[in-house]
Amino acid sequence: MAEEAADLRAQTAELRIQRGQIKASLTRVGKFLEKHEATPQSGQVRARYDKLMSIMEDFHIIQNKLERLDESELDTNEREEFEDKYFDFIARFQNTYYYSARGAK
Repeated sequence: MAEEAADLRAQTAELRIQRGQIKASLTRVGKFLEKHEATPQSGQVRARYDKLMSIMEDFHIIQNKLERLDESELDTNEREEFEDKYFDFIARFQNTYYYSARGAK
């Protein structure tokens, strides 16, 4: 029983680390946007947008596992906060890329 509890804590801790890494990726994307929104470089904007698209799926996989292992995770706002940032960045990227692509023509 104690061994199972320790294993559960270890799994939960590892998943929280992975979730933190995904959130850090999202933060780096946001910092890139802040720095380059006014002067977008199409290649970088597109590459980072593509990376952003995979971040949501990665987050949901980890968050779902955490919620199955630790019911207290259901009470946190992790998912809502992540999704709010994510969709804000998607919209900003789409606007930036759209204007960048139009300016290049």
